[in-house]
Amino acid sequence: MTLSIGKQSIEQAAGGNSALRDILTKIATVSNKQATKSTNYAGTPKQPAGTVKFANPNFIVALSTLGLPTSSTQASQQAALGANAKAKTTFSQVRASTNLLFGSDATTFGGDAGTAQSELICAGLDTSQSWFFQARSSYDGQTWNSWKNLNGGKPVNGNPNGVELLAGNGAAFSLAGLQRVTLTLADVFDQGLVAPLGGPDIEHTLGIPAPNGYQDAGTSAQGINCSIDATGKVTMTYDGSGAPPYSGSATALLLGWLTDSTDTAPTVVAVTGGDWVLFDLPGGTRIAFGSGNVASGSAFGLPPGFSTANMMAMATPASATGSLNDAHGVSCSVTAATPTIDYADGSGNHWAGLANWFAVAWSPARQANVQTNAAGKFLVLSTPSGKLCFGIGKMTGGSVVPLPAGFQWNQGLDGDTIQTAIGFAGPASFYDAGNHMHGIQLCSVDPNGTLLLVYADGEGHQWSGDVNFFAFAWA
Repeated sequence: MTLSIGKQSIEQAAGGNSALRDILTKIATVSNKQATKSTNYAGTPKQPAGTVKFANPNFIVALSTLGLPTSSTQASQQAALGANAKAKTTFSQVRASTNLLFGSDATTFGGDAGTAQSELICAGLDTSQSWFFQARSSYDGQTWNSWKNLNGGKPVNGNPNGVELLAGNGAAFSLAGLQRVTLTLADVFDQGLVAPLGGPDIEHTLGIPAPNGYQDAGTSAQGINCSIDATGKVTMTYDGSGAPPYSGSATALLLGWLTDSTDTAPTVVAVTGGDWVLFDLPGGTRIAFGSGNVASGSAFGLPPGFSTANMMAMATPASATGSLNDAHGVSCSVTAATPTIDYADGSGNHWAGLANWFAVAWSPARQANVQTNAAGKFLVLSTPSGKLCFGIGKMTGGSVVPLPAGFQWNQGLDGDTIQTAIGFAGPASFYDAGNHMHGIQLCSVDPNGTLLLVYADGEGHQWSGDVNFFAFAWA
């Protein structure tokens, strides 16, 4: 059906104005030509959108924007037009790959000329892998628009134990059997509550907080009070110089665990200065995660069968004690199993406090899985969730944490970025700029793995330092 603009309509619109009549006539001529050609479907259709779900053993792709009726009203209209309607037929192809680059393992579905079906069954893909999906469409099965990511660019996991990104900022994974572990990064203001994502309760959670912001009270800080209690309440204050403590923000790293009723629960061990949770791995080996707090210079305990030779740990400031001065910054470190917290004022005065600690340990037989680079140690494991990487180390602020080969902080293509690692940061040192800190303005790991640390004095001066980090990545 052709829509045309007639001479009578032009005369009525011009109202006797000859100049306006000439302009409208030219516009009508172009419009009528375009309308005549509108049924010749040159070019390519709108890029298809769609979702993907896993229905063992197949992946089901549901496509939209294929020129099919999108409502009962539209369907009725098309039926009423009957043979007089020239319906567009849109053909589509779908391809799947285990990575966003869609390299040599990419498999295409829909045939060489595509399919007019709005739902495709993608069979024969390895169900132990996570798959990315893209689609493209054509009117003639020969001229195609460009490939477009489906499912928001997120991979679809055929493995029910695979790593799952949790809404908020976290990930869930399995270390062995059906044991499900979650890692959560929670930002919280002083006296706020934190809880692990993914289902675990706070009673089945280990955690460590770090300062990540302050509410300027116009005074220098002499210490940092940063801790989590058994209910998940976070205390985050700064000791003011001759003033009451003032509040700030913290980021908490939480490790929680869920256990299926058919599986063996992880073992929880209380030690000096904290707790550990132990997970059994294939081959009779174990991995353990621990956290707690101790006085600076005092050692925390390890569970039986583990040693500091097969462990990595980090510390954050929990308090300040002793003869306090206006601090320029704080340094935090762990040697063997002994954390050290060292505040300094740039004039030779130093004082300590309590230290929060977080550690990862493994059976000696797993030492072959440890990789070391300039940033720190990384334990790489093959698990029911695929390859996982746990790392702890220290780098200068502004550096990007280098993950072992095969792991990335994120993957991106066509504007979609997929997170494949999360990180937690704490202050390791400070580059003395001669200013009294009012607080730590920023201490975090950005989505690209960049370590961020900013001390501030409330007067526009900022300085950085070295940063302790914990990283979790998957591939």
